[in-house]
Amino acid sequence: MTITPGSGVADMMRGLRAGDTPEAVAWPKSLWLILPARPSRAQTDSIGILRQLRQEESDLSVNEVRVSLVKGRDGKPFSLLQPNDVAGLYRGLHRSRAAVIALCGAKILLDISELPSNRGCMTVERFTRYKCYYALITRPEEVSRTFPEALRWMNNVSCEGPRDPRCYPAAVFETDREYQLDSPEERQTFVDSHKKSKKSSDLTDAKGRTWQVGPMHTRDLLQVAGCTLPIGFHWDVQASGGSVIATGWERWYLPGHGHTNVHPDAFIRGGNATKTHPVARAKSASSEPRTPRHKRQRGAK
Repeated sequence: MTITPGSGVADMMRGLRAGDTPEAVAWPKSLWLILPARPSRAQTDSIGILRQLRQEESDLSVNEVRVSLVKGRDGKPFSLLQPNDVAGLYRGLHRSRAAVIALCGAKILLDISELPSNRGCMTVERFTRYKCYYALITRPEEVSRTFPEALRWMNNVSCEGPRDPRCYPAAVFETDREYQLDSPEERQTFVDSHKKSKKSSDLTDAKGRTWQVGPMHTRDLLQVAGCTLPIGFHWDVQASGGSVIATGWERWYLPGHGHTNVHPDAFIRGGNATKTHPVARAKSASSEPRTPRHKRQRGAK
């Protein structure tokens, strides 16, 4: 499912053009619950408390997604979100002030053409980081603290604008290590590490793709952590060599010297990129992981 801005947001866009930034947008609020495939008694109790607390918040929509146990290489099971749920979640985080509360550990298979592996998967926490509030609940007693924290986060702004590196989609802007972006100094380190040149504001990811803020020519209105972005904001991504763009629900191939548009919600549009998965024709069997992925996170199983 995909959350779209409410009528109040649409009203604010009237009379505005691509590149304009609406002021004081009343973004809707949403809560995403990540549910286990086979909930324990404690998990069931936590879910019940969250549902009850949600009823006290009339302006809060709730989306529940359940992990699936998927066998990877050597038959090892992975608790994964299905691609359709990944798309609904990530695109929804940019169209509402959102919180993700997980009742279990969950991962996302970035390249949906591959079999799950530690290298090819990313935790939901890292996948959604800096775009929403995230918490993992392990006991029912934690709900009473976590739920109010989520509501408070939705009322704050945690992004400084379209040049803030927290706007990049973490799954698409590939890095050679995990960066923290909480402080201004950490964000500057990220920028300095990926600058194409000292005189350029363009950044280059670990795949050698250059990200340049592109001319805004759509009516898409997105937000990141409470910061409303200019209408139609996106990056023109230029490739030095052929590479795969994996979003967690689609797989694209970008040829060398080709370009495409990438939006903060990982929407890929136009240019020379070709979507390879999913495809309309019969799907082939999943393959072994072929391309390097983000380094394994600390504590990953």
